[in-house]
Amino acid sequence: MGEPSLRDRLWRGSAWLAAGHALAYAASLLRNLLLARTLTKADFGLAAALALTVTASEAATRFSVGQQVVQASDGDTDGFLGSAHLFQCAGGLVAALLVLLGGVPLAHLLGAADHAWAFAALAGLPLINSFQHLDLMRAMRNFSFRERVLTDVVPEAALLLALIPVLHWCPDFRAMLILSFVRALTSVGVSHGLASRAYRWHWDARLAARMAAFGWPLALNGVLMFAYQQGDQLVIAGRYHLEELGQYALAFSLTMAPGHLFQHVLNTSLLPLLAQAKADPTQYRRRFEAGVRVSACGGALIACALIAWGEPAVRILFGAKYAGAGILIAWLATANALRIVRSVAAIAAIARGDTLSNPIANLFRLAGLALALLAAVQGKPLAWIAASSVTGEALALVAACRRLEQRCGIPLRATWPTVALAGLFVFGALALMQLPGPASTLAPTALAGLAAWVLWRRTPELHFSRPLPA
Repeated sequence: MGEPSLRDRLWRGSAWLAAGHALAYAASLLRNLLLARTLTKADFGLAAALALTVTASEAATRFSVGQQVVQASDGDTDGFLGSAHLFQCAGGLVAALLVLLGGVPLAHLLGAADHAWAFAALAGLPLINSFQHLDLMRAMRNFSFRERVLTDVVPEAALLLALIPVLHWCPDFRAMLILSFVRALTSVGVSHGLASRAYRWHWDARLAARMAAFGWPLALNGVLMFAYQQGDQLVIAGRYHLEELGQYALAFSLTMAPGHLFQHVLNTSLLPLLAQAKADPTQYRRRFEAGVRVSACGGALIACALIAWGEPAVRILFGAKYAGAGILIAWLATANALRIVRSVAAIAAIARGDTLSNPIANLFRLAGLALALLAAVQGKPLAWIAASSVTGEALALVAACRRLEQRCGIPLRATWPTVALAGLFVFGALALMQLPGPASTLAPTALAGLAAWVLWRRTPELHFSRPLPA
């Protein structure tokens, strides 16, 4: 048998990604379900605050060297991989120091001074995660995603096994702290166990300069992403009760999980696909347009389904104490649909080496955070904070597409017809959820099916017949 074609490698790799992340998502959902039912709303809110601390530190030091291993022409060399490992560990050390310095003041700010020790203990997480073996990223250059999938699935399985004894031992916010360390240690261990090359550090000033130049916009982007994705939770933590933070965090996690699953599979497949075609404008644009249409189809379907079933799912899975989260899920799902489409523009820019595109777009996204802060200051309901994210995502999508047009020659007309059609379906579902009784669920569900059918029919088939440049 001959070498598998690019099409075969792409679909096989995407299937691995989809199956693996579906398993990881199912395990994560089951874990959160048990935690939400066991912990009080206040403990669940405190656990969310702990997670925010680590996310903030890692966002400020994430230079995305793994993405450069995929994107760079020499990313599969031992020297590049060793330099990437060293660079990653340096970022993890800085992140750990940031947690140590900022964790205790943050605990006082959130009114959790009695638990300041927990915030300081989180410093170990970014340090552990920085020892992740990047050989799995090198394998992705050839659409081999098995290693990446296993480093996501195995830790989630380990968490499920550890969950019951941990909850039995400490049925409060400390369970989340312990489970976070279990996940980090397992993930790093699996990445080393699956690697085909030895883990080494290597110092090369030229490569370090390249990584810094490639990575600093992505680190800035990480800070901006934290600001718009988690900033609303910080606003809630500062202006509302921990119980309300717990409800919002639950709605956020339930909304983000399916969108993140779809976006991760799509973007992980698209980056090597677009990077290979970066010197061929025709192929590059064709693959970008296909990515936009697939993302619009998936984003609209996920959003409409969450709008229809968010509230019933919360009541059934997590209990009546979280009732009322459905409207939060609806607005967050709408914003997430826009984010999924925007991520394709970001990946297309990175494939061409433009790492400034996403930070620029995320500056516009901060408009949503400003609206959320204004709503919180005025004491508005949590739904206002969730709805503010839609405005920010719309502005960010416009900025990302304009940048792509200017830097990569992809005209706006390659994006907007599909985005506008998907938007009609999503906002139609938002309107239909106001119907009384069962119609508020059944009507958006029917619209979700129609959206998937119409948008999928508009999605072109990728063409791989034209040879790519060496």
